[in-house]
Amino acid sequence: MGIYSWNPQTGELSWDDRLRAKWGLHGAADVDMDVFQSAIHPDDRPRVNQAITDCTDPDGTGLYSVEYRVIGRDDGVIRHIATKGQTTFADGRAIGFIGAAIDVSRQRQNEQAVRSSEALFRSFADHSSNLIWIGDPSEDSIVYRSAAYEAICGQSCDDGADSLADWIKDVHEDDRDQVKRALDAVAQGEVTKFDYRLVHPRMARCGNCTTRAFRSLTRTAPFIALPASPRI
Repeated sequence: MGIYSWNPQTGELSWDDRLRAKWGLHGAADVDMDVFQSAIHPDDRPRVNQAITDCTDPDGTGLYSVEYRVIGRDDGVIRHIATKGQTTFADGRAIGFIGAAIDVSRQRQNEQAVRSSEALFRSFADHSSNLIWIGDPSEDSIVYRSAAYEAICGQSCDDGADSLADWIKDVHEDDRDQVKRALDAVAQGEVTKFDYRLVHPRMARCGNCTTRAFRSLTRTAPFIALPASPRI
């Protein structure tokens, strides 16, 4: 965490060495408003300037909270910076400011990797002849179905059950207990394969399904992805 202060009256900045490093500067480098502004990514500058204007407004809260990209002056490295601060006022004027900043680049890179991975998964799933779906046992919800659902179950994905409790009503009553046990095992982190019969009102007759289920480690909730291979 880098700590800094700013005098809104004179524009004087005081940065510690950790904040200088986030701007790609060496420890003894001089800093001023030009150094600060020039390193901010051009696409983010309007948002940062608006946040500065808002936090120095005596009719506001004085709170400064914004995230933006910085292009290191000496090293050219792009970093994602999240910063918060508080302005002090006297006689209706902003007279002081102190804040802290952290580098959140790794978190943003990880989030982008997850988004790319999920996009690749959905592209694969939507072109698969097997039904692939994702459920969240902690919320008793079904959050995704692949396009094969319509061909297998005879209704659109939007018309399908929203909860695991509703979905399991279409499982043959003799198979429901074993399916519930399998889903409980998946929620505990086990990789599980189970067979069951699916009786759906839109199906011409009962379908036999084989499902391989696993818990996704990329989500905070215990999501499970379930590829179902129907044999009708």
